[in-house]
Amino acid sequence: MKLMMISLLLLTIFIFSSNGQEYLTCLRNNDAFADLTNQDAPSNIRGPPGYPGKRGSSGEKGDKGKQGAPCTQDEEKVNEMKDHLVELQQQLQVAFRKLSELNDILQSQNNTINTNQVDIQYLCGVVAHEDGWFASSNGYQYKMTISAQSWQESRMLCSKMGGDLAAVGMRNLASRRIIFNTLPGRGSSWIGLNDLNEEGKWMWNDGVAMTRANAGWLPNEPNNHNGNEDCAAIFTRSSTLLNDTPCSASLYGLCEKRVKSCLNIFSV
Repeated sequence: MKLMMISLLLLTIFIFSSNGQEYLTCLRNNDAFADLTNQDAPSNIRGPPGYPGKRGSSGEKGDKGKQGAPCTQDEEKVNEMKDHLVELQQQLQVAFRKLSELNDILQSQNNTINTNQVDIQYLCGVVAHEDGWFASSNGYQYKMTISAQSWQESRMLCSKMGGDLAAVGMRNLASRRIIFNTLPGRGSSWIGLNDLNEEGKWMWNDGVAMTRANAGWLPNEPNNHNGNEDCAAIFTRSSTLLNDTPCSASLYGLCEKRVKSCLNIFSV
């Protein structure tokens, strides 16, 4: 008996050692074995998905669809539109050429107008001034009174000649120097600047307020010496700087008035 058991055990070992792997594989492929081994597995646990199967054969090709109706075109109208477009293009080219010619004409006329304006300015500013008056480039002309008088009397003389004591040309020191040194030498001269209405508030005769920038005083002036220096005068020809002076002093007056317009001159 013992010998028989030993023989069966050895046979089993032999089977598993030689063909054991094939035997196990056979068991796995056997449906009965699979049912036996899966009967205790939980129902909610799924194994990994298997490999995808081969692609099936293509189905039969469907029927061919119906052909659409051919596009209709009126060739005659299309040709007319093309001809019309060509004609419009030619008209535009002609129009652009004419515009270019007009632009050249306008440019030429503008150049002529600018030249004429320069000529008119020259005539009005330099040539077309009254005898005895110096025409400055600022559009005003200047003249000294023929006698020395008070500031108020000098202003009256300038007024009789159609002007006033100089103000516009005196607010720029360079312009003042040119104007004053061009006229015959008269020494110190009255100009159109005073503080008669309010002490210390100097005003030009044309209503412009005096500032340090548009006055050009001598050092430490105006100082209102003796309390009655209310009128401004050009102190010397060399400096053309201003000094406040008693309005009753006897000085020559520097008159200023606009140059006559060219229309008035040429209409005479």
